[in-house]
Amino acid sequence: MTGMILRIDACLKVEVDMKVYYDCPHMSGESFKADAFFRKYKGAYGTIVGFSTEYVGPLDSKGRLPGTYYRPGGIDVQFDGEDEVHTGLNIDHFVLMSPTSTVDLDIPLTHQLAGDLPNPIRFYPGDVVCKTDDLLRAQRIVERVSVNDDGKLVYTLAETVDDRTAREKEDEERNQKAREDGHMFAGLMPSFARTEHCSGEQLELITAGNIHWLYVDSSKMQFGSPEDEVHFWARDGLSKTVYGESGMVPVWEFPFEKARQMLEAGNGDIIVRSHEFENVKIVGKSGDHQVRRLHACFGEHRDRVRTLALGLETPPGEAERSMEDLTRAMMEE
Repeated sequence: MTGMILRIDACLKVEVDMKVYYDCPHMSGESFKADAFFRKYKGAYGTIVGFSTEYVGPLDSKGRLPGTYYRPGGIDVQFDGEDEVHTGLNIDHFVLMSPTSTVDLDIPLTHQLAGDLPNPIRFYPGDVVCKTDDLLRAQRIVERVSVNDDGKLVYTLAETVDDRTAREKEDEERNQKAREDGHMFAGLMPSFARTEHCSGEQLELITAGNIHWLYVDSSKMQFGSPEDEVHFWARDGLSKTVYGESGMVPVWEFPFEKARQMLEAGNGDIIVRSHEFENVKIVGKSGDHQVRRLHACFGEHRDRVRTLALGLETPPGEAERSMEDLTRAMMEE
């Protein structure tokens, strides 16, 4: 008897009420609690009762619109004979006992929408707001919007001009003392901006910004010039860097003419000038311009933005990020 092995790469459709068999491939060395769980339930049958989800706010780095999304491979299981539901288990540790089907998935697994956010977004980055208990109605800028694990929205406000002035004065005093003491890192460790975190109930909208209107009604976005609009779309959360190949090293910076050719071929939407670093050689740097592409969820704007970008003689500079933003990005990666 002869035969062959055929490998088929496909996505399985997993649904609630499917029967599963717990067949963890090995015991865990991570912790006593995990090891005890594996030993207790190995070989047990159960039922899928739900799926792991995550909340996504505005300016998502993966290009998702705000909402609740399924986490790939995370399932909630109720084992036979028990009332307890175990959440966030790895589907790779289970055998599906119920019939299922394969599907053609043209979106990433992380982009499967499960529903809306538990609470509506009231404000967006760039909105001008004031605190409801501030009698002087001091204007503040919404810097970031995040969603906690319980679905509550947190609005981070940028520091006021007075706060920045006070912080810079303290930095200079500290650095002056460090220089007098001969400290080798004097002046190299500035303090982070004094941001403030608030709930939506604590804030009142004064002026909505372009990011607000992008998500609510894009026809109301306003820009002072084509360069302003191109620069707007060049920020993380609205577009992503386009990479090229050069041997074994990915390339993300190109000569200006090469960048234009990429846009003309439809392989990008924006050109931005890269930051310059003196006396620093960066692997993967073969030019002085980057190409960015709008996320798919903003695809309706691509043709207009690409036309604007190609019409600029001097592309806008790469969006600057603070040390706090860079540190946060490194932690997320």
